[in-house]
Amino acid sequence: MPIFKWIAFGAALILAGCAGLDENVTRPAPERVSVADNQVVIAGPAGFCVDPDATRDNGDAAFVLLGNCAAISNAPFRPQPDVAAVLTATVATPAGPIPDVSAMSRYFRSEAGRAALSASGDANSVEILEMRETTRGLYLHARDRDGGPRSLSADYWRGILKVNDKIVTVALRGLENQSASDAAKFRTLDVFAARILAENRRSQRVAARNLVLDHTRHLLD
Repeated sequence: MPIFKWIAFGAALILAGCAGLDENVTRPAPERVSVADNQVVIAGPAGFCVDPDATRDNGDAAFVLLGNCAAISNAPFRPQPDVAAVLTATVATPAGPIPDVSAMSRYFRSEAGRAALSASGDANSVEILEMRETTRGLYLHARDRDGGPRSLSADYWRGILKVNDKIVTVALRGLENQSASDAAKFRTLDVFAARILAENRRSQRVAARNLVLDHTRHLLD
């Protein structure tokens, strides 16, 4: 499952995205973004906005980073999240059928799965703390000793979802010096996953309605 290598890339982007800002200049910080040729909409919980500078999208795969709206936009009046964390979402086009939740759970408990989760590719650097199989997808709580910038915590929550025939992996990483319970982090990630699923269901309904309207106009012409 090489798509999970995109996650390791994301851990460092929060530093690049926040470096060198002019404190007197506001920046774009949208609440949602369409990626993968507009096939997937990514939107975060309240207070989280997309960092356009850290977003990567090549059509087949995409990476989106979300953080504190006020910090990214450089505008103190913008909303701020209850949990101090960085959210990421990666979108990938699978080469074959998307595995079910139980199969993914077995994979990530294996040495190959833990190596895929590791920022360094070393299975021994990753400890699986918890896994939850849910109706939304698979959630896992892990700790990676080689997990990137010291400003981010070594442990993280991650969820793997199916969205419009794509695999969407969402992740939450807390800020090292900010305290938040594991329960609060999980709730934030679950809201993130739910928001993405809801936004994409709405997008599909709008697309279907527009298709009907276009067909009706064609018949009336």
